[in-house]
Amino acid sequence: MGMRKFAILWMGLSFLVSACHEAPKKNETGEKILFERSEVIGAADLFGNRKYVPLETKDDCLLMDITQLLCTRDKIFIFDLYAQTVFVFDYAGNFLHKLHRVGQGPGEYAMISSMSVNEGESLLSVTEAGNRVLQYDLNTLDYVGDVPMDALSIEKAGDGGFWAYNSLPVLKDDVSYEYHLLKYDKMGNVEHAFLPIDLASGYIMRPVYRFYQSDNHLCFYPPFTSRVYELEQDTCLARYTLEYENLSYPPLEQLKDWGEHQQNYVDKLRDANFIYSMQLFENKGNLVSLFNVGRDAYIGIYNKAQRKGKYFQRKSYVSPSDQLDYYQIIGSRGDCLISVLKSSEILKQQSLIDEDLKDIREELEEDSNPVLLFATLNASL
Repeated sequence: MGMRKFAILWMGLSFLVSACHEAPKKNETGEKILFERSEVIGAADLFGNRKYVPLETKDDCLLMDITQLLCTRDKIFIFDLYAQTVFVFDYAGNFLHKLHRVGQGPGEYAMISSMSVNEGESLLSVTEAGNRVLQYDLNTLDYVGDVPMDALSIEKAGDGGFWAYNSLPVLKDDVSYEYHLLKYDKMGNVEHAFLPIDLASGYIMRPVYRFYQSDNHLCFYPPFTSRVYELEQDTCLARYTLEYENLSYPPLEQLKDWGEHQQNYVDKLRDANFIYSMQLFENKGNLVSLFNVGRDAYIGIYNKAQRKGKYFQRKSYVSPSDQLDYYQIIGSRGDCLISVLKSSEILKQQSLIDEDLKDIREELEEDSNPVLLFATLNASL
């Protein structure tokens, strides 16, 4: 089962697809959040308290892509799926060290799909797709041990176990777990299963990491659904239901039809008008949603105090804008959201919103590592 999943994930690396349908819970829908369609909001108007951090560039830390970014008190952890490496930087952008252990020996992995950081236990965990979770000391990156687990991404549970996102049916001890969310004990045994999988396909939708922390609560969002769930102890309850004005998620019947005819979901979704590839971030003041509809990329921002949400197009892959994409959010820290600004795109810009970024541009080259933007969202949308 693990090798089958490994092969499927590798073949569909850039865009993969899955679907689910939630089982009824005590709280069926959670809080309803509506994003109304809006005109584009300029980055200078949207982002406040802007700080730019150019990531150091040298042979030991050349980034191909920032797949996932997580923060601790004093470090930035960046997972690059294509390089199969976790890079560690400080908040000045200085490269500190990295985890790259592709192989078959102790502490080595075949292919990892995501990472998780637990500062309280001083652990960096990486998920070897469909096989196990490997754990390393957060400061030294020394190998600590591994736990067998069929998952694509995980988060540590308060009882020492794990919450795991699974996209395909799992078979363990002759028991089939056809669920997106599995609760494991610390030995790797399945204790609970939530959110049944209605469409068993060979595809997985990005992002693979579908957890986030908000106000000390762990949240999870499956693919192709409007629901966000809050995880606590052994419970999975609806936290939000997300709606977007004039937009909808792909119907399960449509996905099944495409699958039965062996059609590529991604190509079909790119030509359709459905929401897909959604990624969420939440802090004290806002819930932010990055998602695709057809061949366009969007950002939705919900102000929790005002109970108002807006979404607007940030990028078209058909007719790319000449403007720098400040909205490529990849992580959060406290009240700040973190965006990735590609050096090659910064160099093309004649007009930048901050003098600090203009000064940084003078030191960049085409193949320099990206610049990170740390910024808060302005209170008024």
